[in-house]
Amino acid sequence: MIASFSPTELDFTAAINSTGPIGDDLDLIDPIPLPVSFPQAVHSDPAPQETVMTAAVEPAAGPFQIRDLILFDVGFVSIFDPDVGRVIRFKALTFAGSQDGPGSIQITAGQVLLVRAVYHAGPVATTETAQLVITTAEADRATIQLSLTTFVPPPLSIVETALSADHFPIVVGGRAQLSVTVRSLSGPATDVRSRGKRAPVRCYSKPTPMPRLAPSTSPSNSSP
Repeated sequence: MIASFSPTELDFTAAINSTGPIGDDLDLIDPIPLPVSFPQAVHSDPAPQETVMTAAVEPAAGPFQIRDLILFDVGFVSIFDPDVGRVIRFKALTFAGSQDGPGSIQITAGQVLLVRAVYHAGPVATTETAQLVITTAEADRATIQLSLTTFVPPPLSIVETALSADHFPIVVGGRAQLSVTVRSLSGPATDVRSRGKRAPVRCYSKPTPMPRLAPSTSPSNSSP
């Protein structure tokens, strides 16, 4: 018997010649509160029994590969919450082991298996499909559909900007006006917009020389 896996399909969209998915890193140090979702990966319900699970992509020659297999224990954890000023207890996933790439991993009853896939998009815009197949030592099988739709991204326009002066005098309460020159270096015609973000300006003040004072002399007392 094999645990149920969700979602039952993973659909990715990416630019040609790219690798992904992006932003799929997990914090495996801290407990992960339940309920939880892994939108770019496949995870199982708690395993009904101890077994060995194997994950593979079919066909192996497509754009998809197995990134890793991650095991989690399911249980209650207690941590100190500084926001409420006391220890809280909640149900969570805690990291129990992992394996890089495809292959098999031992899983005990009650553990959750997370399978992450990666893709390598080709140079042509198209849609490719594959299957993520997870089996047990008892020949139980779960199949997750994979699809990758690729597109040609619009060409980038590169522009260069320059200020009319890189240094200028200004007094307290004064105002300086500078002109900006924008030059197109490559790419198609584009709209250039300036965002109202303040850039740091480094100011230097010219020190005012202090007048030198002649050393003072004290009158001497002489006896008549």
